[in-house]
Amino acid sequence: MPKRSRCAQQLLEYAEARLGSDNPETLARMSELAETLTHAGQLRKSALLWEQLLEKRQARWGPAHPSTLDAMTHLAWVYGNMDRFTESIGLYERFLALRTSHKSNLNKTIHMR
Repeated sequence: MPKRSRCAQQLLEYAEARLGSDNPETLARMSELAETLTHAGQLRKSALLWEQLLEKRQARWGPAHPSTLDAMTHLAWVYGNMDRFTESIGLYERFLALRTSHKSNLNKTIHMR
């Protein structure tokens, strides 16, 4: 594991030990490690982290939260680069549906005021 990945892994482990696995700061460290692994070309490990992160962010903030959508698009990109095209396209379609629905609901709320 490259030095940067080891450092990111250590930061994640420290955050999990001190703050718990579902704390927002811990989730941020998980995201940093997943991005580091992606850039290092370790796509299988990266995909596993993005899958966990997507699940945790959905549980914490809901499916249309920007942080959840961020994890979704990162995972879709990783899947695409792993030749898992069906899963990648499915996530991108889900992202677009959630994003469109969320913007529509937000616009209705703003216009009602």
